[in-house]
Amino acid sequence: MLNNMLDNKLMVFEDDILVMVNHINYGNHLGYDSVLSIIQEVRMRFLKNLNLSEVSIENDIGYIITEANIEYKSEAFHGDELHAKMYIQSINTRSMEIYCILENAKNSKKVALCTTKHLFFNYKTRKVSNISEHTINSLTLGKNSSRCCAT
Repeated sequence: MLNNMLDNKLMVFEDDILVMVNHINYGNHLGYDSVLSIIQEVRMRFLKNLNLSEVSIENDIGYIITEANIEYKSEAFHGDELHAKMYIQSINTRSMEIYCILENAKNSKKVALCTTKHLFFNYKTRKVSNISEHTINSLTLGKNSSRCCAT
């Protein structure tokens, strides 16, 4: 099912993240709240790679997260290195959906499948806004970098 869902989806970024002690919950494994933090870190690294930020993708327009979903596949523990792959699942001038796969870097076992939905938001006017086709192209084509994966 995962492969079907990712057909025709554009992987725009990948990077590795170390599971730190503050990511561990009472069950002695990676906590749900920490998965959200990790995928936010991946998005931030992606945007930084493009010289952008969550609050400034285009002029005063950034994005707000409207929905986040996490599907656990296996446990991760303190000291594990996770390999994150980020895909733009859909994007238009008003919104985008990002899909992120977290895998154990040593054995490629999937740890979590994550989806976040975003609305583009003007932080000066405090209103949902549109971005340009140029910005859409920048986000989906990425930048020539060893960690940016658009082809």
